Amino acid sequence: PLRDSEWVTGEPSHLIRIALYGVRGPIEAAGEKWDREMPGQRHLADSDLAAALSYLRRAFGHRESLITAAAVAKERKANGKRTEPWTVAELLGEK
Repeated sequence: PLRDSEWVTGEPSHLIRIALYGVRGPIEAAGEKWDREMPGQRHLADSDLAAALSYLRRAFGHRESLITAAAVAKERKANGKRTEPWTVAELLGEK
């Protein structure tokens, strides 16, 4: 579902938050519904996460903007006390 996922090609901060802290519960990606949990990878360095996420945003023929290590660091700092994966409602600000 990463090929045409709006989570990959959409708002970069959503993708960064998912990569750092994970996501759980019902989520739709590329028209498919999922109800699983993806663990976060906050143990990775900002530059490593930025490289992986940038690859995703440029793979499959997409031409989305690159993710910088500074953008990852900003999200990490803003959500540093977080211990649980995100829900879709939280990511979209619908708490």
